[in-house]
Amino acid sequence: MEEEDVSAVEDLMREHGILSRVLLIYEELVRRMKNNISFNPLIVYHSALTIRKFVEDYHEHTEEKYVFPILQKHKKYTDIVNELLTQHNLGRILTDLIIKYSKNIIITKNKLILCIELFIKMYRQHEVIEDTMIFPEFKKLLTKEEYKEYGELFEKEETEVIGYNGFKKYLNLIISMEKYLDINDLHKITNEIQLAIKLSTH
Repeated sequence: MEEEDVSAVEDLMREHGILSRVLLIYEELVRRMKNNISFNPLIVYHSALTIRKFVEDYHEHTEEKYVFPILQKHKKYTDIVNELLTQHNLGRILTDLIIKYSKNIIITKNKLILCIELFIKMYRQHEVIEDTMIFPEFKKLLTKEEYKEYGELFEKEETEVIGYNGFKKYLNLIISMEKYLDINDLHKITNEIQLAIKLSTH
């Protein structure tokens, strides 16, 4: 099945969806480590590897190659762009450490928790700044024809870096990890919230 056509900004924002879902996995892993709840340590490794391959090597590379230069050229949000670039580098350092510490969680648990929490803290803000400021400004600075061309460039970049249907491949991996951690059921979450509200009002 072929992937549907998506615009440049839509492509970037749905890739942030992949990032957000890994952050949710990270949050659940931290909760389990802090409460001594068992899990397969390979989940940490594969989550970090998804960040490395999909987010850092592909998504952030696309931003650095195509998006940020347009804003820099037009002198738009230059200070923010510089901070985002710094955070990209910090994120890669943290991912290196998460991969390293995931190999022996019993010994490195506290260091691993710290690195994951730092990563979550930075990227929660990072992605919303891009979604609400950087990406809309990027689109605004382009003509309709240029914007369409960038959408085609992004699709080409995706195929070259993560392979044909790479987005779906990583999404399916994330879904399997969510199921393993039992954080995939929206109905279950709804019930938990409803019960909490009920208890808090009695």
